[in-house]
Amino acid sequence: MDLDKDDLAILCRDLTKAEVDRVHRLIHEWNIGPEDSFPVQLTLLTRAQFKAAASIPRSIADSKKWLELHLAAYRQQTAALTNDFVGMVDIKHGELKDIVAKHAEVVKRDALFVSNRLVDANDVAKSIQKNLQAAAAEWNQSKDALARERQRFEKVCQKLDDAINLRGVHWCIIGTLAACVVALLIGHYVWHR
Repeated sequence: MDLDKDDLAILCRDLTKAEVDRVHRLIHEWNIGPEDSFPVQLTLLTRAQFKAAASIPRSIADSKKWLELHLAAYRQQTAALTNDFVGMVDIKHGELKDIVAKHAEVVKRDALFVSNRLVDANDVAKSIQKNLQAAAAEWNQSKDALARERQRFEKVCQKLDDAINLRGVHWCIIGTLAACVVALLIGHYVWHR
């Protein structure tokens, strides 16, 4: 089918026979008129538009090919970047895994060290508690013994005070008696002489 006839058929649809003849005549006159006339210029413009319109599917196809070509290149670049990124992530993941493993080992070692130190500290605390309890018991015994010795000492001091007071009285009596005896002896001697 000829494209011009099809377009003309669409243009002339629903027209009467006289109107179709007029359209045919008008198109014929426009196509064969003087070259600088309006119909010729319009025809040239219409042909240019038709050529431009006809080149659109080819341009779209070329654009599609160009776009697919560039998309393929972008896909390759993206795949390369993704592979590089995945490789870098794997490396960093491995490094992070090593760091976490080392950290876990250090924490485990330090926890064991602290646990051992806590056990040692607990043993020392129990030993100190036993020593303090023994010292407290000895202190209470010493305090009780000291209280008993103080009571005995106070009794002895009381006895000594009582004895000293009694001796003082005895010495006074003995001294008075001795003075009396000396006075009698002196008096006797003086008297006998």
